[in-house]
Amino acid sequence: MKVNLNIEEALRGFLEETREERDYSSAHAAAMKKVVKSTQDLIRNIEKVKEVDLTFRKE
Repeated sequence: MKVNLNIEEALRGFLEETREERDYSSAHAAAMKKVVKSTQDLIRNIEKVKEVDLTFRKE
C-alpha cells in the first residue's frame, strides 16, 4: 500500500511538472513569435531606409 502511494505521488508530481513545462513552453513559443515578428519588422524598415537612401543619392 505504501508503495502504491509513493507511485501515485510520483505520478502527480510528474503531471505537475509536465503542466509547468507545457505552460513555460507555450509562453516561450509566444515570446519567440514576437521576437521573430519584431526582427522581420526591423529588417523591413532597414530595407525601406536603404531604398530612401538610394533615392536621395540619385538626386
